[in-house]
Amino acid sequence: KKFNAKNRLKTGLIYDRYDINVKDSVLIDDAFWYTEVDFSGDISLYRAFAQWQHKFNKQLTLNAGLHGTYLGLNDATSVEPRIGLSYEINDKSTIGIAYGRHSQLQPLPIYFSKNSNATDAENAANQQLDLIKSDHFVASWDYLLTPNTRIKMEGYYQALSNLAVDPEDGDFSMANFGADFGFPNRVGLTNDGTGSNVGAEMTLERFLKKGFYYLLTASVFDSKYKGSDEVEHNTFFNSNYVFNALAGKEFKVNDKFSITVDAKINYAGGRRYTPIDLDASIAAGEEVRKMDEIYEAQYAPYIRPDLKIGYRHNARKFTQTFFIDFQNIIGRRNDFAKGYDESNERIKTTYQRGFFPDVRYQILF
Repeated sequence: KKFNAKNRLKTGLIYDRYDINVKDSVLIDDAFWYTEVDFSGDISLYRAFAQWQHKFNKQLTLNAGLHGTYLGLNDATSVEPRIGLSYEINDKSTIGIAYGRHSQLQPLPIYFSKNSNATDAENAANQQLDLIKSDHFVASWDYLLTPNTRIKMEGYYQALSNLAVDPEDGDFSMANFGADFGFPNRVGLTNDGTGSNVGAEMTLERFLKKGFYYLLTASVFDSKYKGSDEVEHNTFFNSNYVFNALAGKEFKVNDKFSITVDAKINYAGGRRYTPIDLDASIAAGEEVRKMDEIYEAQYAPYIRPDLKIGYRHNARKFTQTFFIDFQNIIGRRNDFAKGYDESNERIKTTYQRGFFPDVRYQILF
């Protein structure tokens, strides 16, 4: 609803329904399949919001709002205030500050994890998990260098609460969800975990003009969490920095045909891992991790340059494209994981995929 030139109100309701059929089994000692998760049902998520925009003048604008969330599974609720203030210094430069509280569901299979060795109360505990909550604080500056090039800088702090943790395993936290390929089959979880993310980001962007564009981004950050042990650890994702650069050029042969060249490079700090105690592993005959150094070690920096060359044909009723994407064109062997090699009594590194050409052909009607 637009009341006048200075005031505008936007409201809405959102309803999400998740129909779930989850079953996951693990082969135990090549003898039998142990069912970790087996659930069929539905979850309803209700959200409502109201956002008010007030323009004090041509330069100063306020956006304030309230967001509400209700989870039908266990009656978890969250009321989230949000506010942002932006000031247009001139036609080229804008600064802003903002605060917002946000919530989200736990990963859905976590609500229905089961353990045959756990009590009924422990197996039911995950369904009572509250929503994850986070408080965001942001300050930003946006500057238009030219009509088609801009630079943006942003600093932020994020305080996380209600993270699911395991009372019996002090360093476990859902803050590290995604570190493995599967869902952690944990029961009896509580919402006692916390975490924080602090960082700064910079973006330099040239919008597509005369067939040419580029984008440079830089991010430095620090990501921490606390489990039920109340000790602050690095998160699995605390690589500390990420730099990206991409650029592309379109060469028009005629009105129907064009050749495209796109290049990008990603340079990021290595993922975190818990170091292996080689002496203890040799003595035990199996891998032993230094559990007093959770996520203290870091893989080598991740470097991946890609080059994509293609062509596009614009016909009257359809468009066809063909391109070859030379992924990791330098064939760098980025670290994937480290493990203990029992036969050679050493630490072995497994690497990610090296050079890989991806060929595609598309027809768009």
